[in-house]
Amino acid sequence: MLKFFRLPLLVTLVGLVVPIIASQVVAGFDWRRSDYVLAGLILFSASSAVKAFFTVSSKAVRLFAAILVVLLALLYIEMAVGLFGSPLAGS
Repeated sequence: MLKFFRLPLLVTLVGLVVPIIASQVVAGFDWRRSDYVLAGLILFSASSAVKAFFTVSSKAVRLFAAILVVLLALLYIEMAVGLFGSPLAGS
């Protein structure tokens, strides 16, 4: 069982390194412990779900899921920082 969670744990740790470095470099970047905990929970649960989905599904479903994950990631980035400058961008 622990073997299943190795990749999600690695994804979570790598994903949390970025805000840790940003908090050291960028003056306006101010995360509290609760922000890191919430981000870690989101990353771990999402990566665990994706890994579980990919281990039990067919090739066509995996391709669809990969496309969906990329589109959702782009949507998240757009809503967070306004990468494309659409009306969905945060303030």
